[in-house]
Amino acid sequence: MRSTTHLLGSYNGKTGALTTQPVTTFAFLATQPLSLSNLRLIIANWLSDNILTYSVLLLFTCILLGLVTALFLSRIGRGAA
Repeated sequence: MRSTTHLLGSYNGKTGALTTQPVTTFAFLATQPLSLSNLRLIIANWLSDNILTYSVLLLFTCILLGLVTALFLSRIGRGAA
């Protein structure tokens, strides 16, 4: 499990100072109503942050596609002579 420190940074244009402070709590703010397009972006963001889950899902999908293709081709192919 990785451990990251989340920091909030702010820049003061007058002084040129950059200040940071740790983030202890956060909340997501919905800026658009939930739609399929918005849900797709949420899932893409989650999967990009959880690469192992993405890899397992991709492998499972490839295996499933291979099995379905093999089953489909065995049913429409020539029978044993």
